Amino acid sequence: MKSPKYKEVWNMIQDGVMFVCFVLAFTAVIAVAEKKIGGKFFKYIPGIVLIYIGAALMKTFGVFSDSESVESAKSCII
Repeated sequence: MKSPKYKEVWNMIQDGVMFVCFVLAFTAVIAVAEKKIGGKFFKYIPGIVLIYIGAALMKTFGVFSDSESVESAKSCII
C-alpha cells in the first residue's frame, strides 16, 4: 500500500521586518568576507553578484514566503 504524499510548504521568514533584517545581515556577511578575504575569488566574482545569487537561491528554496508583508517590504527595497 502506498503512503500518501504530503507536500510540506515551509517558509522560514514570513514577516517583512525579518525579511529586511535578514537581507541586510546577508549583505553585511558578504561585504565583510569581501574585505577580509579579498583575493582572486572576489576579483572575478564581485560581492554584489554573490548577494544577488544568494537572495535568488533563498527565494527559490523557500526561505522567504510570498506573504503580503514580505512582498510589500521587498517592493519598498527595490
